[in-house]
Amino acid sequence: FPSHDRLSLSDEREYVVRLLNKYGIKIICHSGEQLNDNSPQGEFIRKTFANVDELEVKTLSFRVKSTMQLKAKDGEWKGGQPPYGCIWDKINSKMYALKEQLETAKIIWDLYLNKFMGYNLIRDYLNNKEVFYIKNDKKEKWNKERVKGVLSSPIYAGYQYHNTRFSKFEDSDGKKLKPKTEWQLYKVKFLDEQDIIISIDEFNQVQNLKDKKNRNKIPKTKTTWLLTGSLYRDWE
Repeated sequence: FPSHDRLSLSDEREYVVRLLNKYGIKIICHSGEQLNDNSPQGEFIRKTFANVDELEVKTLSFRVKSTMQLKAKDGEWKGGQPPYGCIWDKINSKMYALKEQLETAKIIWDLYLNKFMGYNLIRDYLNNKEVFYIKNDKKEKWNKERVKGVLSSPIYAGYQYHNTRFSKFEDSDGKKLKPKTEWQLYKVKFLDEQDIIISIDEFNQVQNLKDKKNRNKIPKTKTTWLLTGSLYRDWE
């Protein structure tokens, strides 16, 4: 039978306890107390184990978050999926650019910032020009989310985000991302200057444009208006 740590750290702990009770299976502590009976001692021990395990998980979460904070402040890569056109070298702790893909990323930033194209128009432009999205050495077509991903990464300006997501212990109302006002931006040290394709001012300008367009979007309704698709196609 698994140790109490493995059992009590599971979100289904109480379900497992009830299931064992149903089939008359006892959980005995090392000290001899039965954990899944209705006695005061059993209930006390279950709650104690649960509190200790919750403390352990929160402590681990806090340490990981603190480590990530220090890495971000020191300009180190925090991990995760590198942005399009970049690859992470674990051995040398460096991020390298893939020239062909980085050139495509430059085109995307230019089209959005200087040609005032939206996600969908940029997608169509790239696909019509047969400028493919490279994934695992395979050529694929661009889509809206891929274009959006390029325009959302501060790595192209030599920065990275921190404190963007709620932890499971924070009151998030079911949301994954924190308000952008709480996001932190740190300059990186793992990227060569020649691989930085935009300035931080240009990056912030694009993010402001995106936020403005999102605020000006017409809310989705069940009503279909005559010119809705035509007038707002490029704003998506």
